Amino acid sequence: EGPRKCIGKRLGMMNLKLILVRLLQRIKFDVTDATEIPLPTVAVFTAIPENPVMLKIRGISGPKPKIIFGNLLDYQNKFELRHKSLTLNVQKYGKIYGCYYGKYPVLHIADVDTAQEVLLKQSKNFINRFSFTTASRKSVGLLQARDETWKNARESLSPLFSPTNLKEMTTFTLKASQTLLRKMLEVSSQSQDNSIDVKRLFYNATMEASMASLFGIESDVQNHESRLQKEVNTFIQSSADYCMAVSMSLPVIMKYVGFLFNHRRLLALIKAVGMLKQIVEERRQEIQQTAGKNNRKDMLTLILKAEDNDKISTNDAVQHCLTFLVGGYDTTASTLCFVAYLLATHPRVQSRVLAEIDEKCPDENSLTFQNINKLTYMNIVINESIRIFSPGYINLREAKQDCWINDIKIAK
Repeated sequence: EGPRKCIGKRLGMMNLKLILVRLLQRIKFDVTDATEIPLPTVAVFTAIPENPVMLKIRGISGPKPKIIFGNLLDYQNKFELRHKSLTLNVQKYGKIYGCYYGKYPVLHIADVDTAQEVLLKQSKNFINRFSFTTASRKSVGLLQARDETWKNARESLSPLFSPTNLKEMTTFTLKASQTLLRKMLEVSSQSQDNSIDVKRLFYNATMEASMASLFGIESDVQNHESRLQKEVNTFIQSSADYCMAVSMSLPVIMKYVGFLFNHRRLLALIKAVGMLKQIVEERRQEIQQTAGKNNRKDMLTLILKAEDNDKISTNDAVQHCLTFLVGGYDTTASTLCFVAYLLATHPRVQSRVLAEIDEKCPDENSLTFQNINKLTYMNIVINESIRIFSPGYINLREAKQDCWINDIKIAK
């Protein structure tokens, strides 16, 4: 939570509920012999970097750092499994402990009261997300933008996520959810035990809904992977590999030779940005030709129509679109997977969810924006799933000024 909480949270929750209700009107989640029980838990943290110098964090216990990488490769020397080392470290060193991301001293906070102090009470001092590269500090995208740049972007984009605009976007998700339901029933009928590997189906459906609601693009992603989806998936998946640990540990060197070590991720980003730029330019021309009277209700059109007031350039629009797509697609899809898993492993909870759906959204005609907002118990279930299996398990912030929180000094 706090001033820098996810701007697209309401859109993500709306998409999650629309998809879940559509599915649960016809099917029920259950475990199979292939279901991994229990899934490894992932703790949620807020990390606060201090001065980027190799100094011991006094009075704060933590694991011993390694040369160059610090504690990035603590778990089986695999960067992509670092969330497991974080969970183990909390158990060993407590809810507040120190470690190193390369040469950067970091405080990991899993204590709720301390996290609230950072994100709410002293949020102005921790408004910026930490970046390992100087280039990203010029970004206008909401994830990496800083200070006034972030504030201006946030103020111009927040009205776009109004209830009225979200209501208009339900059509996109309803169509994607209908295709998803049909695909699941088809796959289930072809399986001997009616089991389904839902991950790929959920990710494809979420990408289709995202491309429609963000860009107004009607795609067939659930049957044929699009070029944009392929590049975004490559970008996201390669963000968790060994090269990312090198980039975080040696940012100055990687600035010049990083392409040699992380070319897959960079090429995917370049290709995705190129495709998004073409989409933005085509939509801008469409708006100009129709004198802004087109009836599109996707997020990109709303951003470009606000251009007269906010002076959003093509590059700015591309950064915003990339932020929404990367930040919303993967998190929504993974949360959908986790919710389905938890419902399958907690049948009594699933029964309560089904009862609420039967009462407030019993059929196709009742699946509306107003009715899904009445699903209070489903909200609780989704929020509890995010608490247990967070799609974004770490939140990096940096202090603008020296401060004290619960007798712990946080350096600028």
